[in-house]
Amino acid sequence: MIRIGTVEVVLEKWIHEINQVNIAGDFNGWNPDLPKYQMKKGEGTLYTMTLPKSALGKTGEQRQFKYVLNHKYWIEPPTQVTNKYTGKDGNTNLTLKL
Repeated sequence: MIRIGTVEVVLEKWIHEINQVNIAGDFNGWNPDLPKYQMKKGEGTLYTMTLPKSALGKTGEQRQFKYVLNHKYWIEPPTQVTNKYTGKDGNTNLTLKL
């Protein structure tokens, strides 16, 4: 499970195959391999990350990102979240207002 504020992404069908969860977004060049943006495995199936706001951008900016499993599986935002954006290219990303 990945928690985004109060929204949870449940990945039960893949849980035994998940070795790593990273965040890739416009703030890190969409690079899913940077150790700074690797989440830590918490209790049970929860992955967490704490970053300073400066690692994502400046106050007032809106950032786009996705979760990436095992450096290759890009997770689409859940349909029920309100913090997502679909660009002209058809890609849908999660958004975060700083």
